[in-house]
Amino acid sequence: MSFLKTTFRSFSKDKLFTVINVLGLTLGIFSALMIILMAKHDLSFDSFHENANSIYRVNFESSRGGSIRHSPTSPAPTTNAMKEEFTEVLGGAFVSYQRTGQFLVDGTKEFQEETGVAITTASFFDLFSFPILAGDIASFDQPNQVILTESIARKYYGVTDPIDAVGQTLQMDDLVLNVAAIAADFPSTTDLPFTILISLETMKDVLRAEVWGAIDMSTNNFVTVAPGTDIAALEAKLPAMLTKLAGERMANFITLKLQPLSTVHFDSRYGNYSGRTIPDRIVWGLALIALVLLITACINFINLSTANAIRRSKEVGIRKVLGVGRMELVRKFIGETAVLTLISFLIAIPIAKLLHPTIEEMVGFSFDFVLFGDTTFWLFSAAVATIIILLAGLYPAFFMSRFNPMSALRSGNSGSQSSGSWLRKSLVVFQFMISQVLLIGLFIVQSQLGHFLQADMGFDKEGVVIAQLPGGAEAKAAPLKDAWLNIPGVTTVSRANGGAASQNRWMTSFMFEGMDPDDQPIAEMKMADADYLDTYGFELLAGRNYFASDSSREVLVNETLISKMGITDPEEAIGKTISASRQGGERIVGVVKDFFATSMYENINPVFIMQNEERYLTINAKINLDDISNTMKQMEEAWTEVYPNDPLEITFMDESIRQFYDREQRLSEIITWFAVIALFIGGIGLFGLITYVVNQRQKEIGVRKVMGASFKDLVYVISRDFVILLCIAFVISAPFSWYFGNQWLEDYLFRIDIAPSIFVFAFTASLAVALISIAQKCWQATRVNPVETLRNE
Repeated sequence: MSFLKTTFRSFSKDKLFTVINVLGLTLGIFSALMIILMAKHDLSFDSFHENANSIYRVNFESSRGGSIRHSPTSPAPTTNAMKEEFTEVLGGAFVSYQRTGQFLVDGTKEFQEETGVAITTASFFDLFSFPILAGDIASFDQPNQVILTESIARKYYGVTDPIDAVGQTLQMDDLVLNVAAIAADFPSTTDLPFTILISLETMKDVLRAEVWGAIDMSTNNFVTVAPGTDIAALEAKLPAMLTKLAGERMANFITLKLQPLSTVHFDSRYGNYSGRTIPDRIVWGLALIALVLLITACINFINLSTANAIRRSKEVGIRKVLGVGRMELVRKFIGETAVLTLISFLIAIPIAKLLHPTIEEMVGFSFDFVLFGDTTFWLFSAAVATIIILLAGLYPAFFMSRFNPMSALRSGNSGSQSSGSWLRKSLVVFQFMISQVLLIGLFIVQSQLGHFLQADMGFDKEGVVIAQLPGGAEAKAAPLKDAWLNIPGVTTVSRANGGAASQNRWMTSFMFEGMDPDDQPIAEMKMADADYLDTYGFELLAGRNYFASDSSREVLVNETLISKMGITDPEEAIGKTISASRQGGERIVGVVKDFFATSMYENINPVFIMQNEERYLTINAKINLDDISNTMKQMEEAWTEVYPNDPLEITFMDESIRQFYDREQRLSEIITWFAVIALFIGGIGLFGLITYVVNQRQKEIGVRKVMGASFKDLVYVISRDFVILLCIAFVISAPFSWYFGNQWLEDYLFRIDIAPSIFVFAFTASLAVALISIAQKCWQATRVNPVETLRNE
């Protein structure tokens, strides 16, 4: 109790330093907690499955035509074939993620699901550890069966006990589905985010699940292998399986690859059903930032404690004269650090809990923050507290405990300030270096993101809107198109399988005269009517647009496609024939300038655009932005007349493109947040040090004022040493940041060059923080009457 009394008495004597220390530690602890919880969330994806280490996703790679394509899908029969052909494959599951669906309950209650609708088999629950709460999983392999998660069962049927929903019916389009079982809600840490699972037998014909050539981008095949299986050896046998069961052409076209389930969340080449991947090096990089921010907060504590040692030197001297040993003093000072750390934790944890939803919104995903019952959280908190106490408390404790009592009592000077001064300067350099590294990293990420968003993608994206047509009602889009064209604010309208740039890609191989049949290039396939060209403003380099016709065999191609044909002059391509569909050859009537049909993560692929009424899944419109609210209102009214039961959901093309780079936007926001915190921690620590320096030099400032020194002169005198330290930090951080910035940019085909202005901005921001702190304290010092500071001299 006496220890706490003396500790809080000491804190009250130095309120400013105490507040600065607590604030710095609180920010460091808060940042570390948030980052580690996010890292823990990402690193735990799909690790809860009992056989997680034995589960593999069957992907494919294709290098046809000189370009490598990575896809998370594989032919529909792959799972069953691997189980039959290889004894080391113990089980498997076919999954097709449809995402959306419209459902009818009791003939009156309508539900529209935007995500979560999947098609699979009962073996899915043998592979993955998603508990079944009620029902018979065996019946799920029959037609017209559905499994609901517990939250969907409550939502649709209002039941309190999941078993009450078993045996109920659910209508989807013209299908009546029987609820076979209820599953527990899938955890947020899975890349299989399903809520409604329909039996494969129900949709078998639609999905063409027994056809080797039916490769659907929504389809995944998962297998589980026996312990000790040589995966490389198993992969080596897959081409022979494809040749035997799918034919030599398929075997030459794709190479099957087995991807461990543990890497699905981190591999952006293939992606996953959750739509979010994050490289594991980014996760570990964020964990490193958490550690660095903690160290920065500890540096503040060390700097202020050693700088403030002179004030406490007399206290140390008196205690030593009274017989207190050095180790007892060390324990006392470490105990004070522990009390400050505890106070900081008691402030940081509620703040973290309060800001948890805001952080989730910023990063774009949910992560658990459970105060009680989470052993990991408390173990981590204990580890953080120990690190802070050792880093922040150990050196100041030993530093102050070695003061010479006679020197301390005689002059209040420990005689040890020189070594402490050099340490403080080194730590200030480290703080400035960390803040500059984060700032430079932030500017690099933002510059790359700006490059993506502002780059010319080869088509008009401003004022173009896209709406997904309701399933099974695509034919009604023709009258909707006519209605939209009659709206004054609508310029052009086109029906198509998707926008000019889309993450929902349709790929196919194509053939042309004189090519090697074993080396078929892959092209992106755009199905669109004749108004597609004008809606997106593609630049026509040669030829013409195709004529509107249901039976037209005319196509438009891009520059990259004709280069695969060995043609350099677009005019030479006009009239050539390519085979890009099941119906046979198509005649090239126009060549458009290359454009990005997906994100700028990839090179521009060959593209052909052709008409196919059966594949028009979206309606695209170019609108005038001058009177957008009125135009959108009229478009919605026209939509409602055609699709009265389906709400209009419009996406702007430029916003859709922005979503391609969601990962960079989230990373930019995270770095911004923690760069500001690092700057603030460094700023308040610098403020404390400057306060100490100004207080120590108050008499010098008084003398300089009497001698006629201006405010500007005083700022220069006080700031000179700190600016030198800032320059040293910049010299260290700049090459470090440049190297790792270029390492990060290596992931992008279309990337920026790191401009010198980025380093100038980062240095200027750090300099501004330092000068503002210095100027504020100097302004206070200049307002003190020099008579007061010189009276005792």
